[in-house]
Amino acid sequence: MAQTGPADEGYKQQFEVVTSQPRITAVLRPLLQKHSLVTASLAGSRQYYNTVLLEVDAENQFLLLDELHPIEGHRLATTNKTLTLYTQLDGVNVNFAVKIIEIGSANDMAFYKVEFPESIRYRQRRSDYRVPVSSALSIPVEITSSNQESLTGELHDISAGGVCIRFPRKSSLPIDKNDEEVQCSITLSDGKTIRSAFRICHIALQEPANTLLVGGCFRQLDKTQHRAIERYVVELQRKSRQKDTR
Repeated sequence: MAQTGPADEGYKQQFEVVTSQPRITAVLRPLLQKHSLVTASLAGSRQYYNTVLLEVDAENQFLLLDELHPIEGHRLATTNKTLTLYTQLDGVNVNFAVKIIEIGSANDMAFYKVEFPESIRYRQRRSDYRVPVSSALSIPVEITSSNQESLTGELHDISAGGVCIRFPRKSSLPIDKNDEEVQCSITLSDGKTIRSAFRICHIALQEPANTLLVGGCFRQLDKTQHRAIERYVVELQRKSRQKDTR
């Protein structure tokens, strides 16, 4: 069934939980080689702290992390042994939790020996850039379920691969528990109509606008419609750049 939840980012990206040690190692080693900045959080603190990976030892099941900054993070780490780490790999968000095994120091700088992570959350990068659509354009989008129930909303964002649709919160979506693929019809600004099977991936509530955002991807989109959407996305990007330079 489609995921639901708060919509602080419009709707959430899909993520994968990676538990394979070789794959985890393959993600962590580039972070080590690139000296990528890692953000850490600790329970009991609203502050975020910076660190860097110093070593990835998959064979002996540990990582080494540089001292947390600001220094308050280091003081908290001496009593709070669990860190949640956030970073990016080639633009893809990665996060995981680790427990501190040992705290040491070298050259007047602290370091942390932590357990090798059992899993990491790896947010999947979209293959197509999604362009936001102004509510002033009011591009209608209709979705129709397999039992022919339909509901019309407005386009929230669009890419060549999919869209996010905005519906009033009071709307009753015409989707049952086993009906995640529906028909989607979009009437673009130039009058062209795009019709396609549509796979719903996310349903989220957006506050304080009190609207539902339904995000998903096109299925079985023919080449003509795909090109029409690509041209529309490029046009939206061009208009957005013009607006930004005024």
